[in-house]
Amino acid sequence: MTTTQVRHPGLLYLTPHSRVTIGKVQALSSNQVHELLLAEACFQQAIEGTRLALLREQISWHDFTRVAEHSETLRRRLTGPEDEKAVRMSFDAAARGILAPGLAAFEEFKDVEGCSFQRAVVPGLHLLVRCHEVHGLGIGKMFELEIGISIGPPDSHMFSPAKFITSAFRLFGDELTRPTWSYDTHAEMEICARETLELLRRVLPRLEAALRKYFEPWPKALPDAITGGRTVSARQALTAALTQAGRAEDEIELRFVNSVPRLANITTDIRREFPILSDGRLGRLGAWRIIGVLRGHPAQELIADVPFEGPVRVAWHNIRTRSPGIHEWIDSTEAAAKIREQVGDGFDPSTLTLQGYAPAHWLTHLEKQFCRIDAISGELLK
Repeated sequence: MTTTQVRHPGLLYLTPHSRVTIGKVQALSSNQVHELLLAEACFQQAIEGTRLALLREQISWHDFTRVAEHSETLRRRLTGPEDEKAVRMSFDAAARGILAPGLAAFEEFKDVEGCSFQRAVVPGLHLLVRCHEVHGLGIGKMFELEIGISIGPPDSHMFSPAKFITSAFRLFGDELTRPTWSYDTHAEMEICARETLELLRRVLPRLEAALRKYFEPWPKALPDAITGGRTVSARQALTAALTQAGRAEDEIELRFVNSVPRLANITTDIRREFPILSDGRLGRLGAWRIIGVLRGHPAQELIADVPFEGPVRVAWHNIRTRSPGIHEWIDSTEAAAKIREQVGDGFDPSTLTLQGYAPAHWLTHLEKQFCRIDAISGELLK
């Protein structure tokens, strides 16, 4: 029998009778979406404040962990000798045995994504910690550490709009390289779990203090310390991202621009009231994701998020991107106008993507198809 669980007033999740929970948000009112967007902006600002505090204190995860970048961990596992006597190990059991008693006042909760713990920070806000096992290529024995918040007690739904999750290494500005623990023996597995606990003990008190700053009392409007109202076009977002990264425009070769939602699993009706884009500019629900590479250093990839409200976030990723460069392009406002002219019926693109694949073009979704226009001329592409 299907049951309904109320996790937060008005946020309804369907929990099937099967063992794996796949939650579905039924409906959100305007007030609930407003509250979630405020919470998302405050969470992002708390993460950024914690990162800056750790930077000032010169605390680095390199000092006390054996973590390697995800790509390096993969390389080692794929090129290392095959273990003919592989031992079956349960990281969840090790994590429970070490993290559970080591994390004061945290309780384990069911989560389909990994071994997870939570504790209430202020009424209505729960801090989340998750050890997420990395699977793929049959190599196993790797995991990542994630942190986040839940509005109300967390459930096991991985795409809930009431949960915000990010890599714990974002607190050090390194989330995009996906730092990953790897182990081959029970002893190594326990060392990894103890390193995880040590890292959490270093960062969680600072993060909790930052969360209390923005959630105690619960915000009814965007706090003065957080920038909001960025109704910016794609080109204006690029300028903001470069300023945050401390780079000039001629230092970065643009590869990709995309408008993305700030909340997951939001219905079409809500997107009409809280658009991602309006006339090619950010709406309340939107953020611009910008990707470029440092000229002369193609393995140095810059990824930036410029949201309607909250901090501009930039990070460097050590990877050789395959996307071609974009050298000339009309702004998103002009692209939206060109699409409206050629599609008709007052169509306003709710999302826009700028890609460099020949020819460079702006892309949006119609009801059952794509619409592409040339990135320079704005002409409709077949």
